[in-house]
Amino acid sequence: MYKIHMKFVLFGASGSGKSTILRMVSRLLENTSIHKKDSDRDPRKTEDPNGELEMNFVKKVIKEDCDIVYHLYGHEYGVKKDQIIRAFENKEIHFIIINEVSAIKQFKYMYPDAKAIYIHVDPKSLPENLKEREGIEVEERRNRVIRQYQEYLDNNTLFDHVILNFWELGNTSAQFRNIFHYYMRISTINI
Repeated sequence: MYKIHMKFVLFGASGSGKSTILRMVSRLLENTSIHKKDSDRDPRKTEDPNGELEMNFVKKVIKEDCDIVYHLYGHEYGVKKDQIIRAFENKEIHFIIINEVSAIKQFKYMYPDAKAIYIHVDPKSLPENLKEREGIEVEERRNRVIRQYQEYLDNNTLFDHVILNFWELGNTSAQFRNIFHYYMRISTINI
């Protein structure tokens, strides 16, 4: 158990590696929790409707159960209050994917200690096999990556860190560990 409760928000285009990073985090770090957002979107072909790490597929997002509800690509996503409270009570390090800038602003306003991490992927390096995952053509995926990169540029002061994910998991993991260890060092100095 950690002496403090930390919250990390991950932001990046679909296919940038956010879920992969969360899986890596859950194996590397103890006493962590990964937020399962509610979403009214259908599961992708490659997703298990009952076993996704960071997503509950629901018919309707119940706004009263959520701190934040946001819309992205025609679907609704809800960040649930009870999971954040439970993580706080258990002094867990809590990870949330929020893929909409105004929702991150709202979250950081509600939780000023939260740290936002932008996951950057070069649109030219997107693996072709991601097309299968969502049925989105490679060009549309690249356009989404470019749009989210522009959102990052327009709001870069919102983000505390950037992870460069060029599909080398060892490098991506090292970047994340450096960020995490920095906060662990600070938390023990300030306690």
